[in-house]
Amino acid sequence: MPIIPQPVDPMKEESAKRRRQKERANDKLSTLAGEGVSLKRRVFFVPGWAGEEGKAWRGYDKPVLKGHAPVRAWINRIVKNPDKVTYVSYVEFSEKESQDSRSFLEFAELLKAKVRAEAKPDEPIDLIGHSMGGLDMVAAITQGKDALLNIQNCVAVASPLQG
Repeated sequence: MPIIPQPVDPMKEESAKRRRQKERANDKLSTLAGEGVSLKRRVFFVPGWAGEEGKAWRGYDKPVLKGHAPVRAWINRIVKNPDKVTYVSYVEFSEKESQDSRSFLEFAELLKAKVRAEAKPDEPIDLIGHSMGGLDMVAAITQGKDALLNIQNCVAVASPLQG
């Protein structure tokens, strides 16, 4: 009698794939925590729309899942030179700034001002943007006559860059 394969549930397959990705990411973070990393430049983390108060980066009181922790907690575990915490800045938009902005292009202007307040114009910096924060940072380095020009690296995490 032939063996009939069981139907595959695509949702379960996707969940298993994401779980494996998270496990690999957690393993990598744990390896980095063991080895340590020295930051070469100041890094700005730009939260997304839902994380304006910084929760996307550092607001959890307790880890939700294995490996989940605020970015600052991982930085403290991984970065060899934590005394130079000035290399890491969390960019947050106030409630008023949020309410006064109609699009990510206006958030880009706020981001430019915040970066310029912390970094010298010729100081090379890195940007990491989450979700809409990725749109904000791309607009900050590409839009307007005063676009940020001192960016060395730019990383967008879960940002809708293609619409």
